[in-house]
Amino acid sequence: RVSDVMTYINNETSTTLGATAEAMKEIGPYAVQAGLDFENMAAGIGVLANAGFRGKQAGTAMRNMLLSFTKMSDPARAELKKLGLEQQDFIDMINKGDLQGAVLKLDEAVKKKGYGAGEKFRVMNTIFNRFTSAKEMTLALNAVKDGKWDELTAGAKGSGGSAEKVAKRKLDS
Repeated sequence: RVSDVMTYINNETSTTLGATAEAMKEIGPYAVQAGLDFENMAAGIGVLANAGFRGKQAGTAMRNMLLSFTKMSDPARAELKKLGLEQQDFIDMINKGDLQGAVLKLDEAVKKKGYGAGEKFRVMNTIFNRFTSAKEMTLALNAVKDGKWDELTAGAKGSGGSAEKVAKRKLDS
């Protein structure tokens, strides 16, 4: 399963097997504790790789997003309250394996408030300042909105036999 998923993500994104393995070292233990599945995390790493985050940097960005939602500061929780949200909303989504849904929910709440780019940046910085950067969140948000993260997750879940196919192709050539 692991080799199939990593081969699939390697073939569908700009990451490599080695870079994905490095990223998994950063996000893996946290993802397991949060109950997030391997395919979803591999897809997130691939999406971030396409945006320029490679290896350990992609894994660290994913870990930081997860920590930002689950270990919020008091100012971050206050900011959520202004948006009509609670930290528990995000914890519940993550418990269901939906990290990308949590990212999208936050973006939708900010949009609903009608915030401009500067105010949106301030809000994101308040919420994610402890662990992650606004740039990482923006890249993740773009990947969620365009559906690529979900698309890669679905593909990874159906990737059985990917590693064997690639090996066979290489042996035949």
